[in-house]
Amino acid sequence: MFHQRYLESFEFLTKFETKCSQFDKDVKNRLKKSNPYKYFIKKWPIQVYFQIRFQEIVFKLEEDLIDYHLLVVTNDSNNEDYDFDQNCFSLKISDTLVKQMEYCWLETKCYLKSLLSNFWKLNLQLVSRYSFFFIQMFQTKLGQLDTEISQIKETTSNNNSEDQISNENNNQPIIDDIKLAVFLLFDAYKLQTLRVNISFFEELKI
Repeated sequence: MFHQRYLESFEFLTKFETKCSQFDKDVKNRLKKSNPYKYFIKKWPIQVYFQIRFQEIVFKLEEDLIDYHLLVVTNDSNNEDYDFDQNCFSLKISDTLVKQMEYCWLETKCYLKSLLSNFWKLNLQLVSRYSFFFIQMFQTKLGQLDTEISQIKETTSNNNSEDQISNENNNQPIIDDIKLAVFLLFDAYKLQTLRVNISFFEELKI
C-alpha cells in the first residue's frame, strides 16, 4: 500500500511541476524550495520501507539456503531422460536468488527510483551471500574429506569386509556432494550469462 500511494503521489507531483514550468520556468524551482514541498517529501519514510523490503527479500533467501540441496521441481523431474539444462536453474536456491533480485527491480510492486542505490547494494549482498555460503560449505567438506582420507590411510585392515562396507557408506555423501557441485557449476554459469530484463536498466545504460 505504501508503494502504491508513493507512486501515485509522486506521479501527481511530477505532473504538477510540469504544469508549473509551462507558465514560468522559475515557478518549478520556487516550488521545490518551498517549505510545504520539502515537508511533503520528508513525510515519506522510504528508508523504513526499504528495511521492510530488505528483511522480506533476505529472509526468503536465507529460508531456502537451509534446504540448499533441493532441486528445481518440474513435471518432468521423475523422467530418467530429464535434462536439467532445459530449465533456467538446477538448484532451487539459485532460482530463488534470481527471483528475489528481479523482485527488487519490479516497479509495480517493490522498486522505487529514490532507492536505486539501496536496491543495487542489496542485489550485490544477495549474490555475495549466495557465493560465500557455498564457498564456505565446500571448504568445510574438503577439510572433512581430507580427514577421512587420512584415517583410511592409517587403517591396516583395508581388506576386511566390514571396513569395505564402512568405506562404501562413507563414499555415499561424497557422491551427493559431487552432484551438488555439478549442479552448482551449471547454475553459476547460467547466473553469469543471465541478464535480468529490467526496463530502466536500458535508460541508465547499466
